[in-house]
Amino acid sequence: MSCSKTCGGGTMVQKRLCNDPAPSHGGRTCVGLMEEVTTCNTQPCTTVDGGWSQWKDSGCSQTCGGGFIAKVRKCNNPAPVHGGRNCTGQSFSLEDCNKNPCPGN
Repeated sequence: MSCSKTCGGGTMVQKRLCNDPAPSHGGRTCVGLMEEVTTCNTQPCTTVDGGWSQWKDSGCSQTCGGGFIAKVRKCNNPAPVHGGRNCTGQSFSLEDCNKNPCPGN
């Protein structure tokens, strides 16, 4: 049995069966509720703002004559939760690389 939420108020459902022993030979069915719902983890959720992961790059697209490096990062370090702010800035970047001229043909 676990709570439906980790914070902000969740519920736990506890169920029971009428089978220990089950009614038989005209015996009466069990008395009481078959399901009980209780609240849990009622403490407020803590707001967490998003943070950027490290940049990951593709490597230079050319060995000479000018190329580019594509860089990406994600807003998952940590990811924003409970109304926290998204990361600000760019998640994608292009940079020049290997600008030196290529040797002659």
